[in-house]
Amino acid sequence: MRRRWLALILISIIIISGIGVIIFWNWFKRSTPLQHEMVCQLTGEGALNDTTVVNVYGADLGLMIEYQTRLHFIFGDTFGPDKWDWRSNTMAYTDDSDPSDGILLTGWITDTATHLAKELIHSQKIDEVEKTVIPTAAYSHDSCLYIFYMSVIQWGDAGDWTCNNASIAYSFDGHTFIEATNMSWPGSSHFIEWGYIKGDATAPSTGGYLYFLTTGSGRYHDCYLARVLENQILNQSGYQYCAGLDSSDLPIWSSNHADAQPVIEAPTGEVSVMWNSYLERYMMMNLDEVAKKIVIRMAQMPWGPWSQPHTVITRPEYIGFYAPNIDPLMVEDNGRIVYFSMSLWAEYNVYLMRVDLTSLWGIYHPSCTMFLNSSVYWVREIHINLMGNLKVVMRDE
Repeated sequence: MRRRWLALILISIIIISGIGVIIFWNWFKRSTPLQHEMVCQLTGEGALNDTTVVNVYGADLGLMIEYQTRLHFIFGDTFGPDKWDWRSNTMAYTDDSDPSDGILLTGWITDTATHLAKELIHSQKIDEVEKTVIPTAAYSHDSCLYIFYMSVIQWGDAGDWTCNNASIAYSFDGHTFIEATNMSWPGSSHFIEWGYIKGDATAPSTGGYLYFLTTGSGRYHDCYLARVLENQILNQSGYQYCAGLDSSDLPIWSSNHADAQPVIEAPTGEVSVMWNSYLERYMMMNLDEVAKKIVIRMAQMPWGPWSQPHTVITRPEYIGFYAPNIDPLMVEDNGRIVYFSMSLWAEYNVYLMRVDLTSLWGIYHPSCTMFLNSSVYWVREIHINLMGNLKVVMRDE
């Protein structure tokens, strides 16, 4: 009997120690920046691409989307030298499929009269009315390109701004965009900045739905989930919003955006999401304005549960970074290496970065988690057997 008690105590110590090691290791993994590096400068003077020929001396964002077999980069506020020739948004495209040595831009969407990078979605550029119009997400299907955008009333302090609304503009040729006047989410809602959840051939079936992670205006909000059938993208009444989870941890959908409940706690700013085949998880990249970090989260399904954040970039390595953007086309080794665009505020240009996710494989890949789960089950069975034997001995006595 004493031996069984000693064995039980020893196993308990091993289990508690193992849990402690796992907790410490996961905390260490989250707080220690993943291996990363800058690949090249994409826009501006001195960049890999001479974007000054289309009067792009400064730009930010660089949302990535495949459209008509080409990868497109959609930029935010764009300027010529000394901040003149202000355009609220511009777009370039590339035929370069190897990001390892940087991305060469093949061309830009230009104004036919000036041959300079043109503004895709016009803004009034009036303070307290409509300061600018900023792209937040993009989706393409067949010949149509859809850009989700926010109409900014005024920029505030760092990471804080007010918006009129969010809406969609679409184009059948990638040059001329039509603003969908029937689409509008109010500026006070949780659906101002949209992040389209991009999949690939290995991603779970979406049943014909497009999924989006969204936030309110600025970088200090919770993150919410919306979906819409692909053929209803320009029908606002077709959108559904996650209003929590049921007893089986499946989403409850509502047609009223006011019913939405957060799927990720604040602060989440400038969200970009894709399926990562290497980890067999959805991967979300965003800015944490409070901690001054660019972070990654993982989840098996769009509604979560989403992991705690893993640090990619933090100060003082770079100052004023924001707007990380990812795309399934911009990976190596099935997603072990992920390339992303990142903006730097002081330089006011876009850079191509690279992050190595090798160290996360042991945390998230299903084969590893199955091994850990089976190990826990095995230890639990030993514990139960010991207790059972102990009870039998006590009854015999």
